[in-house]
Amino acid sequence: GTILDQSQDVRIVKKLKLTGQPYEVKKNTAFIKGMFQNSLEIAKFEGSAIRTVSGIRGIVKKALRQPEGAFRVTFEDQVLTSDIVFLRTWHRVEVPKFYNPISSLLFGDREGGLMMRTQNEMRRISGVAIPNSSNSHYGEIHRKEKIYRFHRLKNNVQEGLPFKSQDKSLPKLPEDSLERRRKMILSIQDPKKKRVETFLKSLNSVNDETQKRRNIANKKRVEEYARKKVAQDLAAMKKQHRKYYEKHGYDKKKTRKQLETIKAAEMLEKKRMRDTTDGAEAKRV
Repeated sequence: GTILDQSQDVRIVKKLKLTGQPYEVKKNTAFIKGMFQNSLEIAKFEGSAIRTVSGIRGIVKKALRQPEGAFRVTFEDQVLTSDIVFLRTWHRVEVPKFYNPISSLLFGDREGGLMMRTQNEMRRISGVAIPNSSNSHYGEIHRKEKIYRFHRLKNNVQEGLPFKSQDKSLPKLPEDSLERRRKMILSIQDPKKKRVETFLKSLNSVNDETQKRRNIANKKRVEEYARKKVAQDLAAMKKQHRKYYEKHGYDKKKTRKQLETIKAAEMLEKKRMRDTTDGAEAKRV
């Protein structure tokens, strides 16, 4: 396009952050100091948004009489005296002018004519056609289809997904086992190393079988020892009980009979005492 007019009212500003500190807090109202110098500066920012570093928002209210430069702020929550309060604002920067700008390029001649013709007028006077570029025409857009790379999730992630979100068409990848890699290495090695590897493999198989039989024998020996230990403990307990009964002069088999005899004698004694009490009361009556 062509610029015909330009504005002289250009304002250049820069960011300004004013900070202060509350010296008195009453519920959601706080009195701030250290941000402005006098009440005139505070009057310019009445109703402005203010906030603390912790994120509590507030609004600037009226200035206070004392001390100078202090003002009242209403917050959405109670703040602390240790909080830092800041106000984001803009400060106008005056730029020195080194030229006299012309506001209009069309009506600036003293005789009332135009100072500059438009591009369309220049083409019409010169008989030049409007340039026609093929790149400026709208046409059908052909875009290559984007092929995304196949992405496979890990098995533990797949198990955590819902069943309908799991990819059930994924083929199983072949396991890269140690045995398969060993065979690949053996196919590349020379025959001598291959024979040595085969011998070591056979030796390892024999050692594994020997260790397996040894483990089975150890397990049987441990079970047999545990069974003998239980039998020995049981025999020692019986022997200890027998010595105890022999020391106190009674037999284990007769203990129950002795207890039954003592219990029966106590019951007869209680019955006799009850009958005696009943007979005495009858005579008194």
